[in-house]
Parts: sequence; C-alpha cells; structure tokens
Amino acid sequence: GLTEDGMKLEVSDESMTVSADWIYKTEKAGIIGQSGEVFTRPDDLTAQGIFVMFYDVSLKLNNSPLDGVSTAFSLEGKNNHNVDGTIGLGSRAPQKRALAGKRENSLSITTTLTSDTVRSILDAQYGEVNALEPTACKLLQLPLELNINHCEDSDLSCKIIFPKCTVRVEYSMSGVDSIETTMTLDTLGSGTVTLDDNTQVETDMYVRLENYVEELEIPQ
Repeated sequence: GLTEDGMKLEVSDESMTVSADWIYKTEKAGIIGQSGEVFTRPDDLTAQGIFVMFYDVSLKLNNSPLDGVSTAFSLEGKNNHNVDGTIGLGSRAPQKRALAGKRENSLSITTTLTSDTVRSILDAQYGEVNALEPTACKLLQLPLELNINHCEDSDLSCKIIFPKCTVRVEYSMSGVDSIETTMTLDTLGSGTVTLDDNTQVETDMYVRLENYVEELEIPQ
C-alpha cells in the first residue's frame, strides 16, 4: 500500500545505512508483528535480542571492479511523485496513485588519489577513457553496477545497474595528507539494459532484487 518516492543509501568501510520516503494511500494505527508478519533472526543473534545484518557490497565502473581502494559510496534518488494532484477536497489521503515525475539519481564514490586510481581520475577529468589530454566538449559516460549480498543468506541479493552515467571528479591537496577524491555520477535515461529474456530496455536505473519470498500475507 506504499509508493516509494525517494531513497538514500550510504556505504562506508564500517556500515551501510538506508532511508526511504514513502507515500501512503490510507492510514491505520498498529504495531508491526501483530498482523502475522514473521521476521527470522540468525540463531547466533537471537539470544542477545539484537538483529544485525551483514552485507558484502561491491561496485563495478565501466563493467570492471573499481581501481585502488574506495572507502565510501552513496546513492540518493527521487521519483518526484505529484502528490498534490492526488488529494481532493475533504480528504487527507491520496485518492489515486501519484504520477512519478523526472527521476533524479545522484551517486558518489570516495577514493584516494594513488598510482592505482590515477587513470580512472584522469578519464573523468579528460572526458574519455584512456585519453592523454583533455578532450573538447566531452563528458565521460560509463555504466555503474552496485551489488549487495546478504552474508548470512546467499539467496538474498540486490543488484542495481545504472547503464549510463556522466562522471566528474573533485579533489583538493593539503600538505602531506592523502588526496581524497570524490567521483560524482549523474544518471542518464538513454542507457540500455538487457534482461534475462534478452529483452532490451532503455532506462536510467535497473534494480534486480532476489529474496525468494514464497508468500506475502496481506493483513485484513
């Protein structure tokens, strides 16, 4: 009964956090768990009553693992649903499904300028892969792939593909400190993704979630 309007995902070498903005259709007070939902906890964590999930997160830029060491990644997206056009006079809830506007996706990768990463950074600066000098009027456009795997359950995974992104870099130098570099990516809606049935779709973002849920219970 909820429509997702936006999501923010942040990954570092220590943790992963996810937040989301939702649009509801109706409102009802209640407590999660009283309508039959079941949440399975790993046996090792049940005794402490703390439910901690562990994930492996990896990135591919231009279909290859990232060069060097990257320490952080963030994804922020908005669907820009037109909620104001769905709520009529005398109602507090949307009366129809809100239409999504132009999707906005912003991505960033934090890395350090080293001999391993300098080629990727130069590609973004020069606007073309393996360019030896700045190109005229070009922005680097590459695919980015994000893979998230659940450590305790190999059947749970999520893959997000951004088939075409512009890439730019920013960094500053100070004394003898490491030169931290931020690679900022903006998605384009003209990229192509090939599905399992070999169908090709043009999109700015493709999500494949595998969770093998046999049955979803809808509270009455």
